[in-house]
Amino acid sequence: MLLHVAPGTGPEADTVISVAVWAVAAGVLVPVAAWDLPDDGGWPERVRATVMFAMSAITGLGEHVDLGECDAVDLDAAAGVAVPGLPRSLALDGRVAAMG
Repeated sequence: MLLHVAPGTGPEADTVISVAVWAVAAGVLVPVAAWDLPDDGGWPERVRATVMFAMSAITGLGEHVDLGECDAVDLDAAAGVAVPGLPRSLALDGRVAAMG
């Protein structure tokens, strides 16, 4: 699981923080969720449940299909082409469809 935290953008940039949760599956960066939250120090508690759910889902999926070795992923390049959902190579695996 990866967590990207950055200053907010726009007219309220000083009071907003951008937070994104990403997972890596089969060498592909998968966006999980993203928020623009108040920069009041409370963002970790606001995203914790989503991170825990995503970690559990990836762990559970890994028990049924080969997610591949977690080699280094070029995050900048991967973020530019990331799309929501599991990597196509996993979606085509009959075992993933059977889990649904």
